[in-house]
Amino acid sequence: MSSDEFWSNSIEVQSIPGKGKGIVAVNDIKKGDLLIIERAVEVAKGTIDSEKSLILNKLLQNIHVRVMKDDAKRKEIFSLFPSKEINEAEFTRHELPVEDGGDNPILVNELNHLYNIITCNTFMVDDDVADEVYFAMFLRTSRMNHSCSPNCFYHFTNRTVYIRSQRDIKKGEELTISYCNEYQTRVDRQQHLKKNYHFTCNCTRCCDHNNEFDLVCAAVECLNKECTGYITADEAGSLRCPECRSDVDREKFRSLYSEFLRKFKNAPTVVPEGVHPQSAIAVSCYKGIIASFFTRLTGASDKKPTAADKKNAFEASKKALASLQRFQCNSEERLLITMKAANLAGSQEERDAYFAKARQLCAELRGGDENLHTHFPKWAPRQ
Repeated sequence: MSSDEFWSNSIEVQSIPGKGKGIVAVNDIKKGDLLIIERAVEVAKGTIDSEKSLILNKLLQNIHVRVMKDDAKRKEIFSLFPSKEINEAEFTRHELPVEDGGDNPILVNELNHLYNIITCNTFMVDDDVADEVYFAMFLRTSRMNHSCSPNCFYHFTNRTVYIRSQRDIKKGEELTISYCNEYQTRVDRQQHLKKNYHFTCNCTRCCDHNNEFDLVCAAVECLNKECTGYITADEAGSLRCPECRSDVDREKFRSLYSEFLRKFKNAPTVVPEGVHPQSAIAVSCYKGIIASFFTRLTGASDKKPTAADKKNAFEASKKALASLQRFQCNSEERLLITMKAANLAGSQEERDAYFAKARQLCAELRGGDENLHTHFPKWAPRQ
């Protein structure tokens, strides 16, 4: 471990039943404690529109050429859990690194195994303004398992990942992060995890079919026009309205929800009429409105933002924060949107209030450090 990296003495790697290896607390941990600082062993860049397997193959080449000659890192990489569900064609249809006699079956098998490890042990990082994405591999952080209700969160600075506790963690408790967007429906999360990480999540949130968070994530207005209640599209949820107690035909409801999803995909910055204001679709629209404004503001779009656009983005940020705060999810995103809200505020009083909230949240998440400029120079107020 290099001098600019950090591993807390309150955590250690242990065997986890049914999961292989994981990271466990060996002491009680307070909310906001810094647990890991780690530089990526290697990264590969692409664009948001790039095919994932192309970027992963680029990462494979980088690791094969630059990293695998280090025996210690080589051993640690091959100790990571590999995917067993990768289609071999995904690996072989792109140009791969070869040595003399590149058709050597031993080399091909080793690269195939390495590719399977990479697919399950990399982080995707995208810029919230620039059209850029990269995949990074971290040897120690890769030991952290997934939960849809994680007790830790991470953020990136260049090639370095920082892991902090999102809440108080008891001695003996496993440390988890989320591999997906926490503000998604159970069905969407499971599909994402199966497609990208090749496992079915059995965390407490996924197993609790009466979880309020998931019920709201997929909620839309009751089909009874005289009712003001909401029903959920969750596959395992009841389709009886909790307000008017009327039953809803499942197929009819699926068709209706599919129409909401179609409208969202066609207009990702317009909240479809009828969805719950704190549903996954609505929150995605709020974030789309915010991102669209700042894309125009930075000149990444030919269309310049208007005063009405700014006001609309500010209102969207307030709604997004209300939703994220209600369910206490994705602390890092709440902090970033709070700072964006401060930049969007129409008055100095509102601006100061949101930056005060951001500093308070930053202190909670950074072990008392409320200096926004240190962590988010792009969005923090000028010093």
